[in-house]
Amino acid sequence: MENKPDINDIDELLAKYFSGEATADEALHIHEWKNATDGNQKYYNQVAMIFNHKQPVTDVSKNYKIIQAQIKQSVVHKVIPIWYKVAATITFFIFTTLAVLWFVKYNTSIPSQTITAENVKSVFLPDSLFVTLNKSASITYDDSYNKTNRKIILIGEAFFDVDTKSKIPLVINAGGLQITDIGTSFNVKANQANDTVEVFVVEGIVELYNDKERMRVYKNEVAYYIKSTKHLFKTGNYSKNAIAYKTHTFDFRNASLADVVATINQVYGNVIVLANSKLNDCLINVEFKDESPETIVMVLAETLGLSYTKKEAYFELNGKACNE
Repeated sequence: MENKPDINDIDELLAKYFSGEATADEALHIHEWKNATDGNQKYYNQVAMIFNHKQPVTDVSKNYKIIQAQIKQSVVHKVIPIWYKVAATITFFIFTTLAVLWFVKYNTSIPSQTITAENVKSVFLPDSLFVTLNKSASITYDDSYNKTNRKIILIGEAFFDVDTKSKIPLVINAGGLQITDIGTSFNVKANQANDTVEVFVVEGIVELYNDKERMRVYKNEVAYYIKSTKHLFKTGNYSKNAIAYKTHTFDFRNASLADVVATINQVYGNVIVLANSKLNDCLINVEFKDESPETIVMVLAETLGLSYTKKEAYFELNGKACNE
């Protein structure tokens, strides 16, 4: 006999072997064949299990037929469950994937709230966070805010006055920059049209980060984030005028009249117009605290020796160049 006989020959030999009718040579061959490979050993064990669970039959041909039938039945019973499990797994995966996609598309959008400011607007969020939005700015947060997260998306400029004991960290997304509060008050300017996000800290500390860099910013420091390069850097050039839209406090030191007017107009709208460009370079030291536009114009005119005219929607400053 060949060392690896046809499977039908093996079945016949196994039938004789388990019926006790195999010759010594045939039994030896079965033993060698069984030990040749793991597959042969597995097949042998399978036949032995089938045969041992049957009533003894003296007719070898009947035993052979019984063994073949049981082997086929056993293979069917063993293969079908495997494919059934595979099919069930695939079906479950497809169903789960479709369910997730459907849920994400139609059901998982946690209701969000967006607050937009046409003019400067102050609001309290659910965690008592006090936010002052500059004109045209908006913040968005979802219904899980102050429950499982304190995440805000900011477009435009806003001042955050953080006075809350919440253990959930406040995270602001501003133009791709993540800003984490560490007990502080700070301003963020993230206009969509600009490539730069500006953050300056009035009190405390904030941490800025993206997927490339991380930086801490301290009191009176100003940090800048360049969207196009994802680069962070900071300076110490803090100015009170940067948050004048919130405080209505202005502090000008050796400032040109053009800069003064531009800063005031950013807060109050285009309320002051210079009658001629020769007035642009006039220098002035002056401070305003919560003054009306008309009072501001009166002080500027008196300080620089100018006159002003009240128009329908603005004030016009008139006069000769300051160096003439």
